[in-house]
Amino acid sequence: MAVAVFVALMSRLVSLGLYPLTDPTEGRYADISRRLAATGDWITPWIEQGVPFWGKPPLSFWMTASSLQLLGDSVFAARLPHFVAGLVILWIIYDLFKRLDLAKAGMFAVAITASSCIFYVSSGTVMTDIALALGCTLAMRGFWLAVHGPIEHRHRECYLAFVGLAIGLLAKGPVAVVLCLIPIGAWTLYTRRLMFVLTALPWVRGLLLLLVIVLPWYVLAEMKTPGFIEYFIVGEHWQRYLQKGWSGDLYGKGHGRPLGFIWLLALAAMMPWSILLPLLAWWTRRAKREPIQMQHQTLSIYFAFWGLFLLIFFSLSNNVLIAYVLPAVAPLSCLAAVWLVRCHAEQIVRRTLVSGVLFTTLLGLGAVGIIALTDEHKKISTEALVEKWTREAKANEPLYFYRWIPQSTKFYTQGTARLFKTIPDIETAIGSGQALFIALHENEIRAMPEALFAQLSNPEQFGRFTLYEANKPKP
Repeated sequence: MAVAVFVALMSRLVSLGLYPLTDPTEGRYADISRRLAATGDWITPWIEQGVPFWGKPPLSFWMTASSLQLLGDSVFAARLPHFVAGLVILWIIYDLFKRLDLAKAGMFAVAITASSCIFYVSSGTVMTDIALALGCTLAMRGFWLAVHGPIEHRHRECYLAFVGLAIGLLAKGPVAVVLCLIPIGAWTLYTRRLMFVLTALPWVRGLLLLLVIVLPWYVLAEMKTPGFIEYFIVGEHWQRYLQKGWSGDLYGKGHGRPLGFIWLLALAAMMPWSILLPLLAWWTRRAKREPIQMQHQTLSIYFAFWGLFLLIFFSLSNNVLIAYVLPAVAPLSCLAAVWLVRCHAEQIVRRTLVSGVLFTTLLGLGAVGIIALTDEHKKISTEALVEKWTREAKANEPLYFYRWIPQSTKFYTQGTARLFKTIPDIETAIGSGQALFIALHENEIRAMPEALFAQLSNPEQFGRFTLYEANKPKP
């Protein structure tokens, strides 16, 4: 099983640079990180020149920008720190079980987590959710060991829990505190350990550590671009959570879904385990099981509170994405591992786990192969379009778009792509005799005057965009 997990992780690592940044999410976050690295402004992420990005805290941008500075502006460099974050989550899971003398369960949990489709994809995708999952995993692991670990290590583990909360606050915001502290509180009340938890752990010093890590950035961000706190806390957290199709999003649009839709997303995100684990329960229904020990029972309840609360919490929100499931993957995988380790049918359990890991690996490699070897890469990114422009353009022959520039274009052109806001702007530029390239979306082509196309040449289609040349000198 360890070999299968290793192959899966290495295949994901190798695949990081084999397909382009996808639009809009990866292109947006990669370009914000590129701007951060280029300007040296580590306080305010900028989505455009003079336009701050208030939608997310900076941790994932810091991760990506640091990698870009170290390795250069490449797709592999942009994705690598998010892959590393995924590895750290897997290590935290295994280390937790190992410290509880449950190494076999730890290996099961790592296998299920690593090969859950949402985790496999997100570990190497330029976005903020894997950093949030890392913070939540560290915080929840730290709390458990602060309560159940060796006495001499409990204060250290409590401080690590607060570091995890700080990571979550810098990765996604106050939602990290909600996703961690409410399950912790529920478990504490359920097990009637409230007084012990309140008196035995260094809450005041832990909170001070949290504030020292997090507060400076939030203060500096508000001072530099006033209005950030109101938009981020009230808009991105409160209004996005409560309002279906929230219209106040400055950088996109709300994702209106029926209440409870997160559960369907969770079934898809946890594939293949949302199918294989029920099948495994059926196949092993007659197998003997170890009597559940108090340690297993208490730990299972903790994992259940941790993983299921996220799904319950987002069941009340209309604005949900499949990536929101990511912080719940580790605890739900751990819950399944504690159940599986008690089953005496170990051979079928291991075969099923290996099969699931290999399924996700082959599915991932197949998807990358299809994207890289067919025209699919032209549909998800403008990398091929920009490569064509870079290859064909002479000096001072800019690349233009009409009305909006795709996010991936900004990254691949290092922010040099230009914008026509109106059709007369296009006509004026072409009429001046300036040699240029212009990319038009299929919806925008219909709006162009026919006379304009008479002045454009050498059209080449890249997904939904067609790249044209204007006033190019003949060879």
